Amino acid sequence: MTTTSRAPLWISLAGLCLLLMGLGGFVFNGAGRWAIAGAPVVLLSWLALMPCLERLRPKSSLDAWVGFMAIFIPLFLYMGGHSLWLTVLGERLDACEVTAVSTHANRRSPDTVTNDVTCGDRKLVYTPSWGVEAKEKGERVDLVVDRIGFTLDLEPAKVSTGRNLLVPLAVAWGVGSVLLVLRAPRREPKKKRQATLRKDFM
Repeated sequence: MTTTSRAPLWISLAGLCLLLMGLGGFVFNGAGRWAIAGAPVVLLSWLALMPCLERLRPKSSLDAWVGFMAIFIPLFLYMGGHSLWLTVLGERLDACEVTAVSTHANRRSPDTVTNDVTCGDRKLVYTPSWGVEAKEKGERVDLVVDRIGFTLDLEPAKVSTGRNLLVPLAVAWGVGSVLLVLRAPRREPKKKRQATLRKDFM
């Protein structure tokens, strides 16, 4: 079977790797107790992507560069996936009262602070997102919570159209990466290049 006839297989495998990279970025940021699985999923998917790009178009002049640029896909999903998820499946709760503040010590990373909050008859544990300080007891906070409980809560300012648009951008980036490898010129062997240069010089 020729490389050309196998192209649909390598396109599918490269697409699967890119999809898993994106999902890993999303899970790492917003999926609560599942977040620890995000980083290894991104790393393993990226390592699997590189040979897929090489097999997709052997000696492509851009396969390594495209593989490097693919790192932006989990970054886009890390930043936008959580926001889009809560846009679709979230519920806004206003003026939730902070009833307790808890500090959690970590040996290998900075301590984290969480708030116990009461929103009407609902009691939640709120972990402030990156760059947001925990509230003091008695203060009030607005939240967007996941109705099915898969992701962490977010502040309303972190759920926005701008962040949501990073998800389709990641999809376009992945499709464009595969097309770029398919369209890129092949690398010529060194001896062949030298012979071509001599011929042009003569």
